[in-house]
Amino acid sequence: MIRRMNKFDPWLLITALMDCLSNQDHALCLSSIHEKYCTLAEKHGMTERKISWEVFHDHLSKKTIEDFITEICLRCQQQLQKRTYSLCLELVTALTDRIGISNILIQDGSIVNEKGQKGSSHKGIKENQKKIQATLSFLHMDMETYTITDANASERDYVPLDKCRGALLLADAGYVDKSIFASITNEEGFFIFKGRTNCTYKILGAQKRLKNKNVEIEVAEGDKVNSEKFNGKHTYDLLVEVQDKTSGTSFRMRVIKYYCPERKPGEPAHVLFYTNIPSASLDAEQIAQLYRVRWQVELSFKIIKEFSGFIKVNTDRMHLRKALLKAAVIVYSTKQYIGKFLDSESEGRISHMKNGAYNGDTFREIIELCIHAGKANITNILTTGKRRIKESMESIVAMLYGKSKRLCKSKVSYINRIKGKDVSIILEIIKRKPLVSYLNDKLMLPNA
Repeated sequence: MIRRMNKFDPWLLITALMDCLSNQDHALCLSSIHEKYCTLAEKHGMTERKISWEVFHDHLSKKTIEDFITEICLRCQQQLQKRTYSLCLELVTALTDRIGISNILIQDGSIVNEKGQKGSSHKGIKENQKKIQATLSFLHMDMETYTITDANASERDYVPLDKCRGALLLADAGYVDKSIFASITNEEGFFIFKGRTNCTYKILGAQKRLKNKNVEIEVAEGDKVNSEKFNGKHTYDLLVEVQDKTSGTSFRMRVIKYYCPERKPGEPAHVLFYTNIPSASLDAEQIAQLYRVRWQVELSFKIIKEFSGFIKVNTDRMHLRKALLKAAVIVYSTKQYIGKFLDSESEGRISHMKNGAYNGDTFREIIELCIHAGKANITNILTTGKRRIKESMESIVAMLYGKSKRLCKSKVSYINRIKGKDVSIILEIIKRKPLVSYLNDKLMLPNA
């Protein structure tokens, strides 16, 4: 990455980059990294390492920054994914007992603006906008895959089908595709996708929920999901047959028409969900509530863009944006590791969002500690430590415990409890026994 290494101190360079990402006051660009680099050199008595802007810019190979950051990111994530939040672990464990999965993956995209944020618009997307395509690992609350693309790139091309074996994939209606459903099922995985209101799949079996039991509905020839017969003030659980023209095969899945009386006037009364999870494992209510976990990826995007510096990246070069996105993910992952460390060691349950938003000062303190210790392994800093950093580590841990209460989850409000907007509420619903089902959907099980 650096053409003349003797001009740079690598620790100062990495620290300057990380500090700029965690600083929300300035746009992220090479000039701000250079300014921070020189400030750190002077602060630590390394004035001989200070370099002019011309030398910094000319001797830094911009095209290889991405490879450099990628290597750092991979090494960091190998260490930082070893912990998990207790609530995430409890929910995944509960689903392991029901359907045998080992993780929940959440797929989504998020728009980011280029420098200047101007340009003509087409279908709500500006010419100079880009999109982060990412898959969140819910168990580790970390990014499993991520990249940056043009804003109008196909979202479906970035679904990590190779990682769906033994996992549950959650995604919104923009990812609905028959071939994706077939591939996930063939990979022995499960999915819950938000459906489209104009769904016309042929119905093979149906039941509706009345209070705390399912009632079987007689299906006539030609009944489809959007038929008036299934638009009453009830939640419907429908077994449908899907023809995948790409592979030339057919398969079965469930369509949940979840009744939402609280929806705004003019909006459809039902929200649709597509899933291949058998009804004997999770009923319609549990499927609808489990889909709410997808909101965690939106919170992760907010942390990366607003609290890890990426939203203020001041460059229009794609290779630099990719590199700085990966650097922002390092900041995000490190903050989440701090949160998971506190979650396991303190009394309260740490909030994923609060930890990402308010941990900037702690993050910079830990990076400074790494510089003095000559170590880059954050795991050792937070857990075991060495003699040479014992005193500094004790002060860091004391500071972490001191702010842990501020990072804990707030008491769930009555409205959020009713809407199921907290993982603890979703966990309660998933743990209860599913309602007796009348659907003959055993054929949906992988390898059945």
